[in-house]
Amino acid sequence: MNTDIFTANYIFVLIMAGVMILTGYAHTFNVLGWLQRSLSKVIKNNKVLLVILSAIGGVLPIEGRTIATAGLLDAIIGRRTDLRPKFGILNYLATHHYYLWSPLEKTVIIPMAILNVSYFSLLGYTWPLLAISLAMVIGYVIFGLKDINNNDIIFSNDTVKKDIPRNPFKFVNWKSLFAVYAAIVAGNFAKENSTLIVDWVQSHSGSFTLISFTAFIAAWLMGSSSKFVGLVSVLCGIFGIQYFVYFFALEYAGYLLSPMHKCNAISCGYFKTPIKNYIKVLLIWTGAVILYGVSTLLGV
Repeated sequence: MNTDIFTANYIFVLIMAGVMILTGYAHTFNVLGWLQRSLSKVIKNNKVLLVILSAIGGVLPIEGRTIATAGLLDAIIGRRTDLRPKFGILNYLATHHYYLWSPLEKTVIIPMAILNVSYFSLLGYTWPLLAISLAMVIGYVIFGLKDINNNDIIFSNDTVKKDIPRNPFKFVNWKSLFAVYAAIVAGNFAKENSTLIVDWVQSHSGSFTLISFTAFIAAWLMGSSSKFVGLVSVLCGIFGIQYFVYFFALEYAGYLLSPMHKCNAISCGYFKTPIKNYIKVLLIWTGAVILYGVSTLLGV
């Protein structure tokens, strides 16, 4: 077995541990209190403010961006155990619509290059999926956080904690680190065999239903944005660009649900969000995405 499966991208785990330590001290010393105070002068609704803070790091084209936004939320809202689980879902929702429109994302760049379409032409295909994703963010704030009042969200105050930990590893969530590492290893294994998946798809192009099922499972197994959109481009090369929205929706949903997708391990584990609550929201989101994708077949 290729040992790179276990060592590739391990640096991300170290970065995640570093972010946990930095945000732990940021919370202790109230480093980010000034940011919240500045924004709260303009934005009076604390729930809306949390969405904006969570989305700040989402636009950056970096792997596992949710660890940056999780750290930001963590340092801002503090350690309230009664609120933290709800923000694992918010952290994920607010950082994954960029795959549908950001020109910095591989999911936008790769189809433009392979399918030879312009940026605005691509947006013409993806905007309904973007609308669904943004509606999920808004819907979660309205309904998922409906039992949280504006005053329930207590941001860090100006007080620096007196009991400053001397051991920085006290801030590290070891269970989250292990879950992310396991996701990385599983994802590396799937990526190493991605060419076998593509070859199989090309040799079985006669069965549309089988190909659709395989495409979803492949995206779910790989947990990679570049891999799933690469497969979408291959399928459009076989069946035609008129199937782009269908295949993109199908594989985007598989990617969002993938246990190999590091952001799932981060958002769910970092905030200790109950898995059944987390999956419930993701199933609503991906179900709507797939339903729209299937509806586009009526016009083909």
